[in-house]
Amino acid sequence: MIGSYLGRETYVISLQGETCRVNILSYGAAIKDFLVPGAGGKLENIVLSYDDAADYYTDSNYIGRVVGRYAGRIAGGSFQIDGHPYQLTRNDHGNHVHGGTQGFHKKVWTVERVFEDATVAGVTLSVRSPHLEEGYPGNLEAEVTYRLSSDQTLWMAFKAVTDQPTVVNLTSHAYFNLAGGGKDISSHILTIPAAQYLRDGENFIPTGSVTPVHGSVFDLRMPTPVSAVMRRVPPVNYVLRNRKDFRLAATLSEPGTGRDLEVRTTCPALQLYCGNFLTGKYSPYAGICLEPQGFPDAPNHPSFPSTLLRPGDVYHEVSSFKLISRQPGS
Repeated sequence: MIGSYLGRETYVISLQGETCRVNILSYGAAIKDFLVPGAGGKLENIVLSYDDAADYYTDSNYIGRVVGRYAGRIAGGSFQIDGHPYQLTRNDHGNHVHGGTQGFHKKVWTVERVFEDATVAGVTLSVRSPHLEEGYPGNLEAEVTYRLSSDQTLWMAFKAVTDQPTVVNLTSHAYFNLAGGGKDISSHILTIPAAQYLRDGENFIPTGSVTPVHGSVFDLRMPTPVSAVMRRVPPVNYVLRNRKDFRLAATLSEPGTGRDLEVRTTCPALQLYCGNFLTGKYSPYAGICLEPQGFPDAPNHPSFPSTLLRPGDVYHEVSSFKLISRQPGS
């Protein structure tokens, strides 16, 4: 135990790999630390983090935490299911974002099990969201399982079930900085092999247009210096293939340390956020978010992949973050 939030104890669960370690915080099911070998073998943290758990309780940047029930924005905080209207909390310029004011990022998750064998260390955490919390229909039971494998890959698997039709879209809001902190992300190289993105209107609400990246600042299909785009690209949702396969979504590299991060997912989209609006301990562009997820505002766009979950069905998405170490400068 490292503290408490609203009377509930919070814990850090340490997943030890052969060469790296990941610390998971039960508050917000956060990726608190992703510690990898640096110069001289000293471990360096490649995600933004707070030393004091209490700082997470007041943080407004969602640092490291799971967001839900719905990652991203829902226009006007409203949608319909089977002709029945629902009004969610409006917590972002009249819209709903990241599950509302008391979303999953503000909950103490229950540690269900911790496991370890010769090749993997892991933890499963769960959370319950009651009917009409933040306006969402249905009692939702959700869980995330983190696994750290021996090849320096952090796996993240989400599952959720409901007793009434509802919408679900979960992701991790981890901010990566492969330089190990102390610098911004301008030294990084980013590749996103997506040919399309969602065009946004006012306040980052999708217009419904799925737009080719070709010829635009959003075209990251070839390795691109983050310094060239981080001040020009707002938060943007990239469209991955609609098939339910496990695919490469992004590659992030930092030549100075020789670190690459490969992101793979079953999700239909990847949200890119260069930390443009970071506040508090961290300045803008201190970290970059690569968030596998469903489409924002999908409940209001029938042409988007559905985020509807019905009783008897299981929401299940898997993503991985694989660290690859090369010779610095190569």
